[in-house]
Amino acid sequence: MAKLARIAQYFNHIMEVEVRHNKSLTITFILFWLVIAIHWLSCGWIAIRGIDLGIDHYSNYVRALYWNITTLTTVGY
Repeated sequence: MAKLARIAQYFNHIMEVEVRHNKSLTITFILFWLVIAIHWLSCGWIAIRGIDLGIDHYSNYVRALYWNITTLTTVGY
């Protein structure tokens, strides 16, 4: 547990010193978390809506991804 606390302090230090003063890394972190959030929301949409058995899994994911990005970037669906 003590080692995990030290690792957490180390990563906190990196976030404070390296990322906050470097604008390109800040934008990269924001984009990373945005992509992760969109992925999670798309997976949640598939879980709620269900899988269409007439098409493959990739197409189901792309449809959910399209719906999610459209909903997040516009007024709604």
